[in-house]
Amino acid sequence: MFYSTAATQNTIEEAYTTLSIQGFFRKEDGYHKTKSMINTILEYWKSCVHPST
Repeated sequence: MFYSTAATQNTIEEAYTTLSIQGFFRKEDGYHKTKSMINTILEYWKSCVHPST
């Protein structure tokens, strides 16, 4: 998973194709947007099924 301010198209493509990430999330400005994004990420990981589970 990536959580970054550097969310250019090239960075996103490289993360998914080269690094095989499972999620790329852009850091938001401000407390409420950041809190919402972190909640989104946590819900994603709570719901995600992995081969090892």
